[in-house]
Amino acid sequence: MMYFKIKIGYGKDEYIRITTPQDLEKAFGLFISKEDGFLANKPVRGVDIITIEEDWNKALGVAEDWKLTGEDHAILANRGIKSKYIGVIEKYKKRVDFLIDNGQKNLIGQKVDIPELDTPKAKEISEQSKKLAEGMKMPE
Repeated sequence: MMYFKIKIGYGKDEYIRITTPQDLEKAFGLFISKEDGFLANKPVRGVDIITIEEDWNKALGVAEDWKLTGEDHAILANRGIKSKYIGVIEKYKKRVDFLIDNGQKNLIGQKVDIPELDTPKAKEISEQSKKLAEGMKMPE
């Protein structure tokens, strides 16, 4: 499970924790469009969203008010937690941008496939796999 914080104020407790990709996508939809909606069953005004970020405290399993140190970040990296988060925020922001730009705002947070964004990477990996397989063939 991945954890994210949607900061809606400057106080230490003014955030909403989300854990699903759908809520992350909805958060970006509300943030970009400045519309009102719900995240983790809580009402949110898009204009109040300050940042959308990883919740390292929850991912590490420490208290919410614990100020993370360099050592804590090293632990996150060594356990492979940070690597799981690489590119996730960017991915869902791209998805929302695409849906808004293509007049499909109603699909934000609906777990829809977007072949225009997903296929090129899969195709690239498939081509790399073919090249690797060709290089591993035994001579006859």
